[in-house]
Amino acid sequence: MANGLTDEFFKTVGTLGFTGIEVSDGTIDMNQKLRTELIKRGVTSGLEVYTEYGKKCWGSRVEVQELIDTVHSDIQCGAELVTIEGRESGAGVGIFDEDGACRDDEVNAVLEQIPSPDLLLWEAPQKSQQVHLIMMLGSDVNLGNIAPQDIFALEALRRGLRSDTFHNKK
Repeated sequence: MANGLTDEFFKTVGTLGFTGIEVSDGTIDMNQKLRTELIKRGVTSGLEVYTEYGKKCWGSRVEVQELIDTVHSDIQCGAELVTIEGRESGAGVGIFDEDGACRDDEVNAVLEQIPSPDLLLWEAPQKSQQVHLIMMLGSDVNLGNIAPQDIFALEALRRGLRSDTFHNKK
């Protein structure tokens, strides 16, 4: 962990009563060995561990096989869920192109090789992305990076109460 503060971090998390942590290399570089150690340490500390795949910098893309390998490894180590980075902008990062459109071929390639879509959380801050992923993956798709003021609108989309998803059969 950054600055050699792993022991202090886990002690503080426990003292403050947190029940979960995120292990992410979106901002810092982290090798697979350290990622695995942090996931396992979190689990053995009685915490729910959520991980994140992808870099936060504009222009970073999903490397499909690397993401698939990361999901398998993280889940095997005890992670509950793997988040796919999408930033607050939802453009030019992760599964989204520079205009914020979803790269469906990458999403489908990943979904074909993981045990369950429920293991993934897709960061999708834009309404168009939320609609697209709901229509593509179903109303119970795990979505994240949703602005607080958009939560009710997202729930209406999930329930088919808006014209965008009214005819969704998934």
